[in-house]
Amino acid sequence: MPEMTRLLILLALLCPQDADLIRRLGDDDPAVRDRASLALESRGNAAVEALEKGAVETDLETRTRALDLLLRLDPMRDFPTRSATQRPFKLKVLAPPKQPDAENIIIDGAVFNFGRRTVWQTKGEVHGSIFHIVADPLLDGELDWTVASVRATGELPFERCAKHPHAIYLPGESMPPCTITLKGTRRWFCEVPVEFRNPEQGQSRRVGPYTLTIKWPRIELGSDAPMRESTLALMLRPGDFQYRVRPGREKEFKIHEPTDEPAIFFPEAQESDQDEAPLAWCKCANTPDRSKPRPKLSTIVGLQMPWNSFYALGDLSAIKVMFRVPVEEPFEVTSPPLD
Repeated sequence: MPEMTRLLILLALLCPQDADLIRRLGDDDPAVRDRASLALESRGNAAVEALEKGAVETDLETRTRALDLLLRLDPMRDFPTRSATQRPFKLKVLAPPKQPDAENIIIDGAVFNFGRRTVWQTKGEVHGSIFHIVADPLLDGELDWTVASVRATGELPFERCAKHPHAIYLPGESMPPCTITLKGTRRWFCEVPVEFRNPEQGQSRRVGPYTLTIKWPRIELGSDAPMRESTLALMLRPGDFQYRVRPGREKEFKIHEPTDEPAIFFPEAQESDQDEAPLAWCKCANTPDRSKPRPKLSTIVGLQMPWNSFYALGDLSAIKVMFRVPVEEPFEVTSPPLD
């Protein structure tokens, strides 16, 4: 079937307005192509079916513009490919086929060091053993983990302190070599470009379960479900924004470097003159802190635009955001035998 005939059949299946706009995406006149792109984008999700048909056309201009519009309407459309491409760079270190060091365990995005046993004793009496775990995150994101189990010939009881989460305590005067298993989640950020054309107050863009909204002079990020505030804060950064000014509204300005501020010193903690309470294995007074701190959750975070004092929203023809979408991956790591 000739290509032109195929194109005409596909366009006939669409509503007349969409079919005409798709045809104009490949027009010889650049102005006609631009007007068709703007018209299709303004139709939003109603134009998706037409754009999907235009995205498989052999005409390069039609195909390129249709794909570009689909990504503008749904920035998460190519997320699997985008995240697979970015993952090695965002994690910075990947687990080798064979671990090079018995005490250092490398996983994707982090290195864990399992320290050797330290005996805990008071007044010459041995009460148990302490192991220290050092996690070195090597990723563009966050690392959460906890001790899942300690095993020798079987499961061993252990104790942790909320104020000293990188150490565990095993009671008993003697202990055979054991292994420590950790379970956790690595959370890295995949960059997804989002653009507001002809930005207006209240204009929103959906990116999966998130919404970016212009509330000048801020961009507000909303999440469909509550998230950790620390994660939300990492999803928008000042350096991830760019803007384009409307013709004739450009301004010359200088960015003033901040002056040196005097250093602020905080007094060090002073030793109490009163009798000190007996210390637990973790150095807490009396007993380890067994509270379970919960992360603060939120659904909204906002970031003020760094150039809002120079331009009003009406001065801008576009705002581009390199939005950082969190990707969560569970992991499990087990130490070598520790003695």
